[in-house]
Amino acid sequence: MNRALELLLCGGILLTPGPAIADTYRDTSTLFVIRRIQEGLTAFEHDVGRLPSSTEGLAALREDPGIGPAWRGPYGSGRNAPTDAWGEPLVYHHPPLYAPAEYDLYSKGVNEVDDRGEGDDITNWSGIRHQFYPRPMPWAALAIGLGFLVFLAALVLGATVAVRKLRGRSAA
Repeated sequence: MNRALELLLCGGILLTPGPAIADTYRDTSTLFVIRRIQEGLTAFEHDVGRLPSSTEGLAALREDPGIGPAWRGPYGSGRNAPTDAWGEPLVYHHPPLYAPAEYDLYSKGVNEVDDRGEGDDITNWSGIRHQFYPRPMPWAALAIGLGFLVFLAALVLGATVAVRKLRGRSAA
């Protein structure tokens, strides 16, 4: 009976799709990084009166590019250049080359190829193109639910075995 309990618990753990689901959300975490950098760019522009140039780049948010007292940074956290969830540096252009916005800020996306804000790139002007980042929610929800049911069954089975053993001891 204990072997059946072990198998049920292991089955419940194996059915949990944790890392597989987490890996599909790199696009969302990259968009979050882009939004945080946008906040830093807004603060920089408020203090300095302009956005960093393409030459100054996003490094101007971390270190004074020679502006002087108007620069009150760092604007954001971290000492390294901001990267997307795939470890690639973000692309920044001011004035913008591709976006209908004040500046271009984007990740090259999962293919790590600069598509100039198109294709699978994750941008400050169009966000995430979900056709390149599908969500496996139907199977994931099913797997999580099934794993939870298997876990509950193991708990009930374990409790039943424990109660029977206690009753057997008290009768003797």
